Amino acid sequence: MKRVVGFIIILFMFSQLFAYGISIRLAQGGLRDFRAEDNALGGGQIAVDYTTEFSPFTFSLASEYYTKSANPTNYYEIKNATIGYLLYNFSLCECRRAKLYGGLGVGWLEVPKRFGSGDDGYVMLNSVAGLKMKLFWKFGGYAEFRYLYCKKEEDGKLLIGFNDPGLLIGFSYNFNW
Repeated sequence: MKRVVGFIIILFMFSQLFAYGISIRLAQGGLRDFRAEDNALGGGQIAVDYTTEFSPFTFSLASEYYTKSANPTNYYEIKNATIGYLLYNFSLCECRRAKLYGGLGVGWLEVPKRFGSGDDGYVMLNSVAGLKMKLFWKFGGYAEFRYLYCKKEEDGKLLIGFNDPGLLIGFSYNFNW
């Protein structure tokens, strides 16, 4: 998370020089997880996207979390997930204010250990589908449906297990609008 925030600060400093096709997204939402008492985990995302002028594809680097409290202690809470996405964008109309997107991501997630103390991590897969809209000037909004999958077993014990749908709603800042 600290690296992503540092990268964003650098982008703001040099936005006119290097930021063509770059946008920053911030969102809140959650995952549906039946192991939690109320069947849900709250979370958020900070992401940096890069889109070229001539391609419908976007590369996105995101840092996410999904927990029940500020200090996650349960094995089903995601303390941190760093994910790289490849997204495909297409316009809904000629105005190009709204775009649908979808894609796949691969990343690394960290959760509190189920057996013992400390953290456990493993590779995760994520699929997303969303809608992003330009609201005014360089600001926009987006809504994103996601599906997260991660499974790690050791000696017949399930250490990490996620098979969860989720939803994020947030704002974006696009440097080249």
